[in-house]
Amino acid sequence: SEIYNQMSVLYTDLKTPTYPSYNVEAINNSIKNILTTQKGSLEGMPEFGSRLNEIVFSQIDHITIDLLKNLIQEALQQWEDRIYVTNIIVSSLAEYNRLIASISYRFKDDVLNNSYSVSVELNQG
Repeated sequence: SEIYNQMSVLYTDLKTPTYPSYNVEAINNSIKNILTTQKGSLEGMPEFGSRLNEIVFSQIDHITIDLLKNLIQEALQQWEDRIYVTNIIVSSLAEYNRLIASISYRFKDDVLNNSYSVSVELNQG
């Protein structure tokens, strides 16, 4: 009977969902909001957002791209504590005068280690 109870608990644990309790769409929206909100622009939360606006209209080269990646990482570490950022790729679409950041991430509570990604236009408007 003791062994049966232990097996029952084990089996119950295996049926427990191992995927994250977060909605991927909600996280993607959060990432977009963080990166497209200029620090100091949100009343009541002056530190919220990112500093990307300081350089998105600069000459784009490998130095600017690296700086953008660092600012993206910094903002997401500060404001989106449900994820680990695993990769950031910043692409320049010169013909459209656009910068796109592709951010790959994992949920901190996802034991399956699934990876998700979202693309954010950095110089909107």
